[in-house]
Amino acid sequence: MISAVRGAVVCTLAVFVLAGCNLRGLSGPSRDEVLALLQAEANDMKKGGEKMDPKLGVKAVWNIEGIDVEEQPNDSAHPWKGTVRFKIVSTMHDADGSET
Repeated sequence: MISAVRGAVVCTLAVFVLAGCNLRGLSGPSRDEVLALLQAEANDMKKGGEKMDPKLGVKAVWNIEGIDVEEQPNDSAHPWKGTVRFKIVSTMHDADGSET
């Protein structure tokens, strides 16, 4: 009798655990999640790219022009493909003081 109750409890807990896992987790991240991660990566790239050595006298401004996320239906290991487009404007001071 106790082993039957124990078996029923184990089965019930297993059902709750599997229901809590949500089968969506097996399919990978959603497009919105990938877009948010790619946006964060683009901001990190922008921040790193704008840090120039002051000795060079170059100032660079990275503008994020666009972020594209495309589905790759035939690749279950990598279901999304992303592209970040930047427009980089760099300026420097010439010896005569003009900015180019």
